[in-house]
Amino acid sequence: MRVLRTLRYYDGSFTIQYKDYFAQTKPACFKSQEHSVVVEIEPQLRSFQKTLEKINYSRQQCHTDKALLIYDEMADLEAEGFISQGISLYSTRHLPIHTPANCTLCGNTDCPLQGRADSPVILCRQFCLEAISN
Repeated sequence: MRVLRTLRYYDGSFTIQYKDYFAQTKPACFKSQEHSVVVEIEPQLRSFQKTLEKINYSRQQCHTDKALLIYDEMADLEAEGFISQGISLYSTRHLPIHTPANCTLCGNTDCPLQGRADSPVILCRQFCLEAISN
């Protein structure tokens, strides 16, 4: 019911297209947006300084202030340093695992799908069993 698709262009840019087929109307904030983002993949960080220099050079060349660093392991102090420099971080090792959602059993009363058997939701960050939430 939901499709995410990426298109890659010869100049190194990507387009992410999103479309869903749910009955609900789309939120007003869902509109076309164009952003340039430097993506740096560092399975093993060289050093904080060299990685930061490389990202800052790439940001300068791409005329953008947005950057994403994908990494395997990083010390907390290094993470704070990258974040303070405006670099978003994504760890490949510490991915959050969410409980499969079942809206008929969910105790989250703030959710409009709570208690609905026809909910299309499979995974939900706010899912909680009714027995636990009471």
